[in-house]
Amino acid sequence: MKKLYSATAKSCAGSKPAILVFLLCALAGCQSRYPENPKIDSSVNQDSAATSLKSEPDAREGDEKIVALERKAFDLMNQKRAGAGLKPLVWNGELAKVARKHSVDMAGHNFFSVQPFGGRTIGDQAAEFGIKDWKHLGRMVAAYTGVPNPVETAIERWLASNERRQYLFDSRWQETGVGIFVSKTGKLYLTQDFLSK
Repeated sequence: MKKLYSATAKSCAGSKPAILVFLLCALAGCQSRYPENPKIDSSVNQDSAATSLKSEPDAREGDEKIVALERKAFDLMNQKRAGAGLKPLVWNGELAKVARKHSVDMAGHNFFSVQPFGGRTIGDQAAEFGIKDWKHLGRMVAAYTGVPNPVETAIERWLASNERRQYLFDSRWQETGVGIFVSKTGKLYLTQDFLSK
């Protein structure tokens, strides 16, 4: 049985240069392993973002800074989970494609939500990338500008909330994928998807 769980929250940094907004939604999970060289396309612009990644997220050619941020999010989440006595998550390349597409879509369509653009569900979006056999699928998103350490900030803010911490440290999560996109205006969108079988 596939289930949907959701929670939302806003955190505004007041006079600080960043406004952070985080949303969580949990559905169910799937497969794969951490790739040696995930590909990112820094040439995708905000206006063409929606169509660029619809069917070919791997066609994105390497922006090493973005790749490094995605890897940092993956490693940091596993470090935090290990500190809580949980097994490390396994990288799922197909799920990372889903996360990357979602980050690009948020920038391209100027919206912020755990749900995909156009009224679809995370499960529908995952199915586009061949992820169909899952029990739980979850998503965390962050969007901000002007933060010196964006990945660390996002994860620390997620973990500062008891509700989000409970979702992130749920022992049922087995796999994860991270997708980051930076818009022309410099706004960074981070999506981390989680799944279990």
